[in-house]
Amino acid sequence: MKWIGQQIYDQVSRFKNDIFFENPVSLSSTLTVSGTTTFNSTAIGRPSVNIENTGNNTSGGTFKFTLDKGAIGADNDIPGIIEWAGDNDAQQQSAFGQLFVSVADATDGQEAGAMH
Repeated sequence: MKWIGQQIYDQVSRFKNDIFFENPVSLSSTLTVSGTTTFNSTAIGRPSVNIENTGNNTSGGTFKFTLDKGAIGADNDIPGIIEWAGDNDAQQQSAFGQLFVSVADATDGQEAGAMH
């Protein structure tokens, strides 16, 4: 791993312990990841992703899909998909289910969605 100022430049970085991203000024931070990210484990029930709010609040975290086309939205746009896949009896990966929301009406002031 090579340190340059406060930046880490390396093609692969591995950490053995928890990693915390925090902006001490605003107590919030953003981690931006481009491309495909894979969470991988051979342990039963893992990997596990937890979105946790530990404050004395009235709302929890948000898992949000955003489609920002840089153009006007249109009916039938799909902002994101959750997919469940596994092995079939030929040991090939197959999609067994999907959950997604589409734009049913993109008209300004009449926005509506449909869950499939």
